[in-house]
Amino acid sequence: MNSIWVEEGSGWQDVTTSSVRYVDDMDIPKKEEDLSTMINTKPNPEFELGEIVATPGAIEAMNATGTNPTHLLDRHVSGDWGDICAEDAKMNNEDLASGEGRLMSVYQLTPAVKVWIMTEWDKSYTTILLPSEY
Repeated sequence: MNSIWVEEGSGWQDVTTSSVRYVDDMDIPKKEEDLSTMINTKPNPEFELGEIVATPGAIEAMNATGTNPTHLLDRHVSGDWGDICAEDAKMNNEDLASGEGRLMSVYQLTPAVKVWIMTEWDKSYTTILLPSEY
């Protein structure tokens, strides 16, 4: 199961049913909800996303541009790496074939704003972040 959770106040908020707020750190919440109807909608996703988290800047940027994070995650999990260079795309494809290595996508939200999506080598979690938050 995949979950998108962000920290809101004193607890974690499921962003599939509420507005996106912020995440203060990279801790992964323990609670899970099924998002299979929203993420991994491709019949055969290329890999598992694990838990999904987003940084404050990425959430702010997606809200400001009206970007749906599930659309970006669907592109990422389908092997559409977005606006990365040919060398990084080749590395992603090699890492995907071997089942090892971090997978990274870059998506331009506006001419001045882009987000990165990174899935860790063990596929335990995926993070949406701004380049400045790396």
